[in-house]
Amino acid sequence: MSNHDANLWSLLEHQLHPYPNFRTLLPGDYPRAESYGITAKTMKWYSDNRDSKMWQHFNLPMLLYSVEYGIDSKVKDLSSSILEAFEEFSKTFSTLPGVTKTLTPLWKTPWDLADPTFWSVVGEVFMALHAKTKAGLEILGFAQPIGGGGKNADIRAKHRGTITHIDVTMGHLTKIIEGDITAFRKLVEDRGKTKLQNKFKDLPEGENGIVALIFVIQRDNLDRFKTEVDATDPVYLDSGKKNPFAQVYWLVGGTKDGKFGFHIIDKSVEVI
Repeated sequence: MSNHDANLWSLLEHQLHPYPNFRTLLPGDYPRAESYGITAKTMKWYSDNRDSKMWQHFNLPMLLYSVEYGIDSKVKDLSSSILEAFEEFSKTFSTLPGVTKTLTPLWKTPWDLADPTFWSVVGEVFMALHAKTKAGLEILGFAQPIGGGGKNADIRAKHRGTITHIDVTMGHLTKIIEGDITAFRKLVEDRGKTKLQNKFKDLPEGENGIVALIFVIQRDNLDRFKTEVDATDPVYLDSGKKNPFAQVYWLVGGTKDGKFGFHIIDKSVEVI
């Protein structure tokens, strides 16, 4: 252990202090245990290479570090807002089954440049909070089975007495700048139909299934996306079953000047 690593761990621990409920759901030895791979050397490697495949790569160590040492106020604000969402999620749902499993990728796979799992966690956290606070769903658990077919949904909820399964799917490296909006909408529909058919084929009679599609839009696509895509209009898809449909949500990342940030544009799931 180097002095640099010890100082880094102390900093990350300090940054977790304002978020006691989130801290409780993290492993007790986080961030110091060797298994997490958090060293000054690894952090530098990640920072230097995180945009080699997907520019939006981020992880929990970088998130905590960026609250204090982000390159500008936008990154600091983004980092703080995500931590606040993690805290609210942990506080609101701490007693429900599967809540820790939802957060596990934050410390299990933080350095994987092939799969930006960090944003999958952010998407599921956002959807759970949104479903409860804005759409009025009762959240029952996370990573829970759908019927008897061996599939799980990210979120199990109840809406007006009906069990409702919500599965969050992320779309990374989404580009619309070179193509037309019709092609982008088809991409949305194809992704939704495939997910519905695969995920909800064993959906019990009388239960609902929702696919929440969250697309990460790259930098130069942001302005065109916001002006040409009616992002407040949900897309409903028929999966061949009576109840399932997909409602599209957009997680929009990056601005035209290349700064790191995101905007949420959504429509309430009250339509179920």
